[in-house]
Amino acid sequence: MIEYIFHIDMDTYFVSCERYLEPKLVGKPIAIANEYKRSIAAAISNELKQMGFKSGDSIQIIKQKVKDLVIVHPNYNLYTLISSHIFNFLREKYSKKLEIFSIDECYLQIQLENDQNPVAFAMKIQDDIFQKFHIPCSIGISFTKFLAKMSTNLAKPHGVK
Repeated sequence: MIEYIFHIDMDTYFVSCERYLEPKLVGKPIAIANEYKRSIAAAISNELKQMGFKSGDSIQIIKQKVKDLVIVHPNYNLYTLISSHIFNFLREKYSKKLEIFSIDECYLQIQLENDQNPVAFAMKIQDDIFQKFHIPCSIGISFTKFLAKMSTNLAKPHGVK
């Protein structure tokens, strides 16, 4: 048996939660934010990231440059609820050794047989999360939390490393 650390990070988590509730938002440029004059984007969709925007950018500037921008008021209760469901699902299905890192990240400590492929195992986790919750995620695998986290950053979006 070999013990691995899987770092699971939900991709564009707040946006993905909103799209789970409202599928017509899929494919649209979305910013999670309040609409005050000096508001910033708490989260943004991949469509906005591809245009060069980042979380924390001014909503006013994004609105000026993206005419079809959809601004969604943050629903932190929803994000917390879905997160707890995902973590409970992972704990029940994959490993009791789950450490929550943030609202959209966790570490799973999993022992695999020598002949089991950890990348294929991670892809199964990704698929299960997406099928059940419609939330894409990236997964990094290593023998330490630090390296698993760094691997996840290389795997984004929706990859395994």
